[in-house]
Amino acid sequence: MLEQKKHICLFPGRLNLGGVGKNTLNLAEALVQRGHKVDLFLTTLAGEYKSLIPGDVNVYYGKGSAIKSFWALRAYLRRESPDMLITARDYLNVVGFIASKLSFSRALHVATLRTSLTADRQVRSGFKYFVVQLLAKYSYKHMDSVVAVSQAVADDYRSVFEIPDLRVIYNPIITDRFDALQGADIEHKFAPNFPIILAVGRLSPEKGFDTLIRAFSEVHSKREGAQLCILGEGPMRAELELLVERLELGDSVVMPGYIVNPISYMARSSVFVVPSLWEGLPTAMVEALAAGVSVVATRCPGGSAEILAGGEFGTLVNMSSPGELANAISLMLVNPLVNEKTIARGRSFSANSAVNQYLSLLNS
Repeated sequence: MLEQKKHICLFPGRLNLGGVGKNTLNLAEALVQRGHKVDLFLTTLAGEYKSLIPGDVNVYYGKGSAIKSFWALRAYLRRESPDMLITARDYLNVVGFIASKLSFSRALHVATLRTSLTADRQVRSGFKYFVVQLLAKYSYKHMDSVVAVSQAVADDYRSVFEIPDLRVIYNPIITDRFDALQGADIEHKFAPNFPIILAVGRLSPEKGFDTLIRAFSEVHSKREGAQLCILGEGPMRAELELLVERLELGDSVVMPGYIVNPISYMARSSVFVVPSLWEGLPTAMVEALAAGVSVVATRCPGGSAEILAGGEFGTLVNMSSPGELANAISLMLVNPLVNEKTIARGRSFSANSAVNQYLSLLNS
């Protein structure tokens, strides 16, 4: 039976570094490959991932912020009349909900929840955030469908909000291009025959890269020649570089910044580390598993432990514990945890699986 073609609008805000932008484009690519019409509505045409927008995707954008883009989104929904609107994060979910109602749109609005709300509330405050949370509390009760990217995120939101229709759909992480990306050349030349410990993410406090650098200092003291590579950019760069200098790790730690294809680095790494304080569903961890890399991660709020099935597919350690993290990395270097099951676990988070589940919402 041929799949009925649908018209779907994705509203991720901006295409900045991070899982939201990357997974939005993965979902768009998979939908287009299956013949669906895909529109990408952005608050502004900006962000590091904007050059990766698939050619067959129609791009619309607003006035620079979610609030300023409200009227443009409302006009788009009335004019283009998509079958489904998928929004990401609380403030975009709220804007999408109100725009849908005021445009009398027939689109099924699917709001997606991407991070640990409890952890997020510990670091965010202010009147604007309070208003968004107040509007979200009302909106989630009345939305067509609400989707969390992990069971942990779903449980966390349920503890705060009343959400009648809340289900879990994992992010569309592994695409048809994955094997080609894995085999591509890398930009940085590492010293040969020495283990590479890799991490990927925004250089911001919640990613825990300061803990990782301290842990690597212990690993390096016992495993001469080991190298640490952190891919990403963000506000903590200067602080992290100072820490590397203070620990005299300058020759063994590299932070090349944003890399278009981090999967190619994973294919050459010995251990992948996720030292976060909280996560939603860490994209890079899934990619590392699928690339055949041993994974060490923290038991942080969110989906990390869920991906690793409580430790079956990788090692879990306590947050903010450099010594425990160092021991886990050292053990992985000696006894890697890579097999058919770990690779299959990573590859199970496929874009096609996510497409099937999102499309099924139209028929439920």
